[in-house]
Amino acid sequence: MKTALLYERPVALSRDAHRHLRLVSSKASFSYARATNCVPLACSEFSLAATQYPIVFSADKDDERVPVALLGIRENENLFVSADGAWQAGYIPAFVRRYPFLLAARDEPRNFTICVDEAYAALASGAEGEPLFLSDGRHAPALEQAIAFLNNYHDEIQRTNAFVARLQALELLVPRVVQMSTGSRRNFVLQGFVVVDENQLEALDDSVFSDLRRTGYLRCIYAHLISLGNMARLSSRLESRLAEQTSTA
Repeated sequence: MKTALLYERPVALSRDAHRHLRLVSSKASFSYARATNCVPLACSEFSLAATQYPIVFSADKDDERVPVALLGIRENENLFVSADGAWQAGYIPAFVRRYPFLLAARDEPRNFTICVDEAYAALASGAEGEPLFLSDGRHAPALEQAIAFLNNYHDEIQRTNAFVARLQALELLVPRVVQMSTGSRRNFVLQGFVVVDENQLEALDDSVFSDLRRTGYLRCIYAHLISLGNMARLSSRLESRLAEQTSTA
């Protein structure tokens, strides 16, 4: 899955080019996430995300498995972003919250370039908002906070990659197809993802099971399995969205 998902015009952050930019809260919205139906999740988010979204694992042609929060049923539609750009759920994934900033990897390990999406409407020059840079060129508090968030998120993704690798080594991930229908009898099929097979999980050797518990992976697995019950929530949200579209047509 592309890490630049959501970003329209990401560029390297520059003291010279972006010195006068500010984050203007009055212009902030989640409109940038309106056209995505899933976003990556870190393991540390599973317990909170599981109360709102189905958590599944993407299954692309490169055999890459990435845990994602499902945000919609149809392509290019996020059912959790309203028409005015508000996020309609109690927990917002970190992948979304790190925007408009991004870490782009260089050739050497732990060597990154900080990027920013110049297309973000809440980035503007002027007197209003929090500056990215101080008058002497140093990072302003808002940018320092963003960088700390990016570094922490990167570390959490590395731990998540190890978790997914463990699931794959144990052959716990299996394809899943979900057929859904709304109250208006419209049928949809969700596919192209994998989930943990509960039967294979229960068949694991006790020592392996204990190791999953010791590493904290078992807690993530159970959060993932519980979250699948949120598929019905997605169906209800889509039905409400369709009703809104019909009423305003």
